[in-house]
Amino acid sequence: MLKAVDSGELDVLRLESYCKLEHETSCDGLSGKAIERKKCERMFKEVGGMKNAHRFAQEHNKRK
Repeated sequence: MLKAVDSGELDVLRLESYCKLEHETSCDGLSGKAIERKKCERMFKEVGGMKNAHRFAQEHNKRK
């Protein structure tokens, strides 16, 4: 898909819209708690997930 955006075949806004819709459909049928858990995992994916983010926050608070 990124090649299509680079070549101008696909508009970047269209790709963003597709990704948003794909995410929304992945949450169909989940409870509110499950949706929040999934959202947190996606947000903290770069630091290794919610557990690592929580551990980092605890360590950071101990230093203060």
